[in-house]
Amino acid sequence: DALPISAKVEEFVQERRRVEFRKQLERRKDSSLRRRGKAAEEAEGGDPDEEKWKDYIRAPAKPTNFQVHGIFDAGTARRRVLGCRISLSAQAAQMIGRHCFCHIFDDDDAPPTKWNEDPFLACFYSCFCIIVTVFVLWVVLITSAILKHTT
Repeated sequence: DALPISAKVEEFVQERRRVEFRKQLERRKDSSLRRRGKAAEEAEGGDPDEEKWKDYIRAPAKPTNFQVHGIFDAGTARRRVLGCRISLSAQAAQMIGRHCFCHIFDDDDAPPTKWNEDPFLACFYSCFCIIVTVFVLWVVLITSAILKHTT
């Protein structure tokens, strides 16, 4: 019976929607506080944060349309794995995907890191410089050994 998994997915999607609503509401409050500090003529052109809020509020909350098509044992004797073939709405699938694979999706709030502040690139370029230096040193030593040997 697929009722427990259906209830869990529905509960998860509802919780993610609540979290997203709180996040959007907090953004709106922050933007309205900033807007109060601006002069009226500066804000006359429209506020993009207010437009995002209106778009978010107008967007309907679509049902998950959760269906289980099959449950199967995908494991071995030592490793127990349960496989589920399910279908659900695109909005619910995106919410689950963003939660499960958050390293793939970009975070809208985080500013992009500059290339010179990325710790991976700093380590990569440092290792690359060391490897190039060792290679150049090796070539110099090999050529000097060959030149000594030939003369």
